Amino acid sequence: MQTIFKTVVRLLVLTLLYIGGIRCSKTDQVEPVRLRLKQVDGVLADSPFRIHTIYTYDSLNRLSTIARADSSFTTISYSNPDKQYIFYVDYSSNDRTRGALTLIDPYKLDQNTIRGLQYYFGGKFNPEATTTSLYNGTGIALKTHFNDFIYSLDTSKHLIQYSSFIPPRHDIYSQSDYVYTKDNITLATNTYFVVYTNQVRSKNEISYVYDTNTNPLSGLFDLSIDPEFRFSQNNVIKKSQNNLISNYTYVYNQQGLPVKRTESRNGNTYVMNYTYEEY
Repeated sequence: MQTIFKTVVRLLVLTLLYIGGIRCSKTDQVEPVRLRLKQVDGVLADSPFRIHTIYTYDSLNRLSTIARADSSFTTISYSNPDKQYIFYVDYSSNDRTRGALTLIDPYKLDQNTIRGLQYYFGGKFNPEATTTSLYNGTGIALKTHFNDFIYSLDTSKHLIQYSSFIPPRHDIYSQSDYVYTKDNITLATNTYFVVYTNQVRSKNEISYVYDTNTNPLSGLFDLSIDPEFRFSQNNVIKKSQNNLISNYTYVYNQQGLPVKRTESRNGNTYVMNYTYEEY
């Protein structure tokens, strides 16, 4: 009888230890959390200005506004009445009646082409109006067409080419061709042409190496970010252009998203910090 009792006690203890272990292991696991990029702060190697950018989103998790360090402000409207364009409006830092409008024409040319038409404007802008409605108080359209750009995608929605005029000069246009390895751009060939002769004015190549962590800029509808960073799924750890090499190191949160990026180039370091919000 005592032997049976001891056996039962041992089994009970082992069972409790096992259950306790399961509970501990579940407690130690990171609960899945949906995060999106909220804020970016820091400095870039190619810019003298400090970065301080805040993003907000609409109820469908689409980028809605962008506020920048220079007090400029961007609004993105997806629901103009004719449903033809997405309105991407960059307002001036010191005058909310002036700025630049980009009409995004998603997949209108074909299923793999996104076109943008860009205008400078002055006067009152109504983002709920149709297509190119830019009016001052008297109803006169005040706009100047200054740039076009085209994103060309393959069937996997990888960016294979980006072309753009160089504002405000329309005698030159640029074309960037991209090579992918899996879901990351590993080579960008940038060519600058003279418009009327199609002669090559200059050309350069940039190569990229990536880690395996999620890139928070991937798919972000911020036109100020280079396409190479918005159309790659992972984070760049090395960028090479001629003899100029940048190495990037990251600090990640529990969800595998970077909270800090340090770029090292020519003995100098440039730090960017990323903040997220749950949704």
